[in-house]
Amino acid sequence: MGMPSSETIAATLAQRFVFTRRVPVLRRPDDYGLAYEDVAFPEDGTPVEGWFIPADSDKLVIANHPMPCNRYGYPGHLPEYATPIADFEINFLPDYRHLHDAGFNGPAQPRPQRRRQRRPGRHRPV
Repeated sequence: MGMPSSETIAATLAQRFVFTRRVPVLRRPDDYGLAYEDVAFPEDGTPVEGWFIPADSDKLVIANHPMPCNRYGYPGHLPEYATPIADFEINFLPDYRHLHDAGFNGPAQPRPQRRRQRRPGRHRPV
């Protein structure tokens, strides 16, 4: 497959931001020999799902992913998910394995924190 034009790339990215769809989780941490827990945090009625991969330390890494990926990655190698700019698989699990082996707990997708509204005229110290 040749390099797509800049117009194709821009159109594909624009469509992805407007019309995202959920993709399947094809791989799980235990496929890579990692113990894990499924975790979910409700946020405005929508569960934010993730994995907690425990390690023997007090270090924590929180991994986030771009749209339209999920905690596993992106199945662009499958025809129904391939796009002109992503016709290959993205798999985050080897990275999670390396982080675990380096002593990091995680990754997990935490519940987003709501920002407190500041009162008018009040500024944060620099």
